[in-house]
Amino acid sequence: YDNDEVLCGLEAVYFAFDSPKLSPAAQEALNNAADCIKEQNREVILEAHADNVGTEEYNILLTDKRGQSVRQFLTTLGVQEDYMQVVSKGSLEASGMSESERAKDRRVQFIWQ
Repeated sequence: YDNDEVLCGLEAVYFAFDSPKLSPAAQEALNNAADCIKEQNREVILEAHADNVGTEEYNILLTDKRGQSVRQFLTTLGVQEDYMQVVSKGSLEASGMSESERAKDRRVQFIWQ
């Protein structure tokens, strides 16, 4: 499969520092994409990432919460839970050195199967 496939106009949703809460912007993006995600009828991996601040153990827990936030929110919008799998990457793939770069590391990415 094409790992870089962007569907439903949604590549990722982003999170505030040290937060698993969905911002209004993230909620709006998920709202806008929900019907399209349902129509895909295929599995999507919610790959959750953190920036490189904090311990790896902490970041794994944080990214799991981020992934679950997205999953639960989409479930309330009618996306089938079985189609969404959370993968918590912690800060394993974090590359940000500046705050603006780290902000891009704090995300849940949609990887279509």
